[in-house]
Amino acid sequence: MSVPALDRHQPVRTEVVPFGPGRLAVGLSRSALSRLEAGDRPALQMELLFSCLVRKRLLADEQIPAPGRYRAMLDAGIELSFRPVVARHCDADTYARGQPLDDLPLAEGRTLCPRWLYIDYHEGQWQGDFGFAHR
Repeated sequence: MSVPALDRHQPVRTEVVPFGPGRLAVGLSRSALSRLEAGDRPALQMELLFSCLVRKRLLADEQIPAPGRYRAMLDAGIELSFRPVVARHCDADTYARGQPLDDLPLAEGRTLCPRWLYIDYHEGQWQGDFGFAHR
């Protein structure tokens, strides 16, 4: 499955897995693949925050505060999840201190789920990018 948004990252390995109501195309960088080959098996969570701003971020292992809405396990041994959240407050001071977050309530039958994920390992940390459309 070719996903232009994922292809622009030039992954060295790709995998497509069932994820929530659809499928997730996952690309791995050379450094991420090397880290996996060395035995690291991270848990990664894609977080989408709705507040006075919208923020996407990829959390790893101990950074993950709560279970995600959708989950998958990659052949490479990475445990993935996705968690859409909403902020309780919308002010700069609360945001800077680490605002309390709640799971975003989604109506039954409504889907909000990533379609692609790029995973990298850089400067001792798992990093990445994800999106919701193939184009």
